[in-house]
Amino acid sequence: MDVKKEIVAIQEEINTIKDPLFIKAIKNMLVYRKKMVQPEWWNTLTEEEKQKF
Repeated sequence: MDVKKEIVAIQEEINTIKDPLFIKAIKNMLVYRKKMVQPEWWNTLTEEEKQKF
């Protein structure tokens, strides 16, 4: 599996999405992943910044 090709295909698919709820869900998944991979990033945010996510 070529990861770069997969990412490009996903990006092309995402570019066609217009549903704001689906876009928010994708953003939430990315934030969740970042919190799991880089917990120090999440811990450095203020409570107000965390609420934005």
